[in-house]
Amino acid sequence: MKKIIFLIILINSHYFYSQEDNSLIGNTIRELGIDTHSIKLTQAKENPSNKDETIIVIAERVEEISISSYTVNSYIIIVNTKTGKIIQQYFEDYKENGWHIDSEELQKIKIDTAPYLLTENTRAFGVRLEYVGSSKPNPYKTTLSLYVRNPNT
Repeated sequence: MKKIIFLIILINSHYFYSQEDNSLIGNTIRELGIDTHSIKLTQAKENPSNKDETIIVIAERVEEISISSYTVNSYIIIVNTKTGKIIQQYFEDYKENGWHIDSEELQKIKIDTAPYLLTENTRAFGVRLEYVGSSKPNPYKTTLSLYVRNPNT
């Protein structure tokens, strides 16, 4: 009985955390004026080095070249976890970020908060993109881009 109650508590706490994430993401999308129909994927993660900040990544599908080929703009945003106020934002269009999808499908975005120390005082966080393609020997591909929060904002 105790195991079942513990499992229910875990499931419910994850559900509420996910709702909070979705609210932060939804509010950020509205504030930036992004068309919700063009959004391919989103992801949010609390910054472990600063619990007052949440990192949000939005992949916006912008140009369809064919059924299996399209381009994606990226928004990397840091918001106040409690208020949802945008603290910092970074936008890259598909020409800058290289998020051109061709014969592979962008399946998942992961925010990687491992301590990527670029210098003694500069810590980066990562954005991992996971793709699935039709290649039989190697259908999976993952890329990693590193981002640094601008300390002046």
